[in-house]
Amino acid sequence: ATVLSGLRGNISWPRQLDELTATWVAEEGPCTPSYLTFGELNSSPKRIVSATGYTLQLLRQSSTGVEAMVRREIGYAIAKGIDRGGLYGTGTGNAVLGLTNTPGLQPFTFGGAPTLATLRNVIALLECCHCANGNFKWLMNPTVKAAWTSTQRLPNSGVTLATPSANQATAEGYDIVHLCSHPNTVLMGEFAQMFVGFWGGMDLVIDPYTNACNGSINVTANHFADVGVFNACAFAESTDDGNQ
Repeated sequence: ATVLSGLRGNISWPRQLDELTATWVAEEGPCTPSYLTFGELNSSPKRIVSATGYTLQLLRQSSTGVEAMVRREIGYAIAKGIDRGGLYGTGTGNAVLGLTNTPGLQPFTFGGAPTLATLRNVIALLECCHCANGNFKWLMNPTVKAAWTSTQRLPNSGVTLATPSANQATAEGYDIVHLCSHPNTVLMGEFAQMFVGFWGGMDLVIDPYTNACNGSINVTANHFADVGVFNACAFAESTDDGNQ
């Protein structure tokens, strides 16, 4: 995604919703102009928080640096929360509006086991989007990736839909990103068309006072962030599972 840091206040980005057209006319004939339509993508800081605690006794018993471990894990929790919100946020209440709930994504259906034709049709959907420049990636869970790396492109070809690799698996020349928390549906898109914005850094508060009587230390992390999609047509999402 496109990461925007150091933001202040509410932000509004203009975005192009369509494209201009051209027509053939007579040498001195009239023409009909076309006009671009612009919209706005509005963003404001939304608070995400993770809180935990540990006891003074644990701190004294441990030889592995409990405080450092808690700091690290609470940072991971915030980071994973922003990732999940960016993909699946409902936009209701205090939640961000994630990619999969953004109107305008292009749907496609496998309707059975994935095939070479299906994959190429998905790519064709995105290539027709006026805002896309072709830097697409697949997003799926590891189960779907495992199925694609075991499914042949063509009968008896010995070549699979996805090319496994120790560093980066690909399908039809495009990188596969896999997330364990992702469902069996498949996303493909130009993720630079999605932004993650940050207002300041993560604030970490270590509080040894509130529960001092109980011998506990509270740790709270706050972050202000938001996500959004500049052009939804640069993303496609399957309506069914990618490993049937």
